[in-house]
Amino acid sequence: ALGSLEFLKTWNGGSITAHEEWKNYYSTYTYVVVTPGTDAAMLQEGLDRIPEKVYRGMTLETRDAGYAFKAQSLQAITPGPMLSNSTSGGMPQAVLIFLMVLAGIGMFAALFNYANLTLARSLTRAREVGIRKVSGATRAQLIFQFMGESVIITLVSFLVAETLLRVFLVPAFQSLSFTSELDIRFDPSAGTYLLFAGFALCIGLLAGIIPAMVLSSFNPAIVIKDISKIRMFSGLTLRKTILISEFVVTIILLIVLTTVYRQSEFASKMEYYGFDWRNKINVQLSGTQARVIADEMARFPGVVSYSFASHAMGTWADHTVDVQTDPTKEASVVRDYSVDEHFIETMKISLLTGANLHRSESIGDKVLVNEQFVKSLQLSNNSDAVGKVIYLDKSRPVTIAGVIKDFVFKPVTYAMEPVILTYEPAQWSLVHFKIANGSNKEAISFFESVWKKFNPSIEFSYQVYSDELVSVYSIFTDLGRIIGLLSLLILTIAMLGLLGVASYSVETRTREIGIRKVLGASAMQLINLLSKQYLKLIGIAMLIGLPISLFLSNMILESFAYRTEFGIGIILPAVILLGFLVGLTILSQAWRGAHHNPMTALRQE
Repeated sequence: ALGSLEFLKTWNGGSITAHEEWKNYYSTYTYVVVTPGTDAAMLQEGLDRIPEKVYRGMTLETRDAGYAFKAQSLQAITPGPMLSNSTSGGMPQAVLIFLMVLAGIGMFAALFNYANLTLARSLTRAREVGIRKVSGATRAQLIFQFMGESVIITLVSFLVAETLLRVFLVPAFQSLSFTSELDIRFDPSAGTYLLFAGFALCIGLLAGIIPAMVLSSFNPAIVIKDISKIRMFSGLTLRKTILISEFVVTIILLIVLTTVYRQSEFASKMEYYGFDWRNKINVQLSGTQARVIADEMARFPGVVSYSFASHAMGTWADHTVDVQTDPTKEASVVRDYSVDEHFIETMKISLLTGANLHRSESIGDKVLVNEQFVKSLQLSNNSDAVGKVIYLDKSRPVTIAGVIKDFVFKPVTYAMEPVILTYEPAQWSLVHFKIANGSNKEAISFFESVWKKFNPSIEFSYQVYSDELVSVYSIFTDLGRIIGLLSLLILTIAMLGLLGVASYSVETRTREIGIRKVLGASAMQLINLLSKQYLKLIGIAMLIGLPISLFLSNMILESFAYRTEFGIGIILPAVILLGFLVGLTILSQAWRGAHHNPMTALRQE
């Protein structure tokens, strides 16, 4: 929404001080219209001088020291770099590059496999080429024919792809968390279709050029007399290398996909957050009427208890404060949350020693700290920490009222950190309602009706706590969905490539197979003969792909302080799936060759 400064004054009770403070760099962005031809370097020089001027002598949080202003064009916001407290949601540039690389791999594999399959079936068209050449067809005409076939197939594929794009892919991308604020839609204009058609034409030409050149080069005297003498890529080195590369990429994607999925499941369902997030509804409430509204909502029969807080634990939202055990010592940056006297009871956080916060006490004079706080600030032990005076923001003395058990108050990418719980009603922004089992739907309806009594013109805002914690890891879930789709496509393409190579091998060894059968070779011996070289290729791909996937998976998991274990349970499903599909593809062609009638293969002799 857009609003004027006058509206903000009305909204904030006649004040917009927070929006005008230089300290408010977490939620405020400044947009500047520059004159045409403005030099970007000179603009940045001017921005670099601002912090020294306005922040000199100003008390900032320790972690914010050294902040600077940077100019960013509107076009560079999205896709763009990943920034904390970004002004807009959107696709990070790194994710876009990652998707483009995977799409490029899939496109290259598809081009190779089209050529591979065409060449594998070329023996069935070799005599056609020979007859056409004898009848007067030139090589250029044959090249035009085969490239034309490739282009036609590609254009038909374009029509299918366009339908899939509109019906499935665009809605799927719109459902992703990092694209929720992007306008992703299909533009059915003539320019779009011309662009797509041109792209399809180029792909068709690229895919068809190698088969066209090879097929048109056949010697008519040889192919008409004896097709079996045709050989293409005698060593098959290039084709085998590309095939191995395809399966290396496939095994890497499958294992990384499994890793991302397992970690997302682990993070969203892990049992040791240390606080009770189950059966909770978080309602956005703040201001002077917050307690009145919350008390009214609490009249719902299904409400077991409720408490106020400044932020929802376990999410990305937080606040930090500088803490000193002595005004002369260096400050430590500690995350702090403002809560009420019912918070640790409602959230089932264990109070190890000392006393809870109380409403009757002076606001902000007492705090609760966790075990990690006691260790990090070297306060001896939990009992000795109670009653100690510490200093917040280098000037405000507070007393430690009690020590609570460590709990995971940030997403699982963070290790355990010190935390302070303060009692400052002005900082509260939400209420945690604990609801009896099965009463969520009725409770939400009741809360909304109460909200409308007090704020009829403002939208009611709430979150089911379990859903909110799951959404924290939505970027990883979305990444898993994208990798899964691309893995399926690349796996399918790799299987087609393997099918092409195996089919070609069977076609070129038909006479050899016939002779072996006449001499007494069994079907199993022939299947083993035809399949073992390709099973070796897959083995090589596994040996290359597994260490790379191990490295990438561990790199992903190391970004989490709490993570699932990387082991056989992640590797084995990918290996079994790939092994089954590879075996099925190879054996189907080997079986076909082994059961071919030897008399058909040898009749020309």
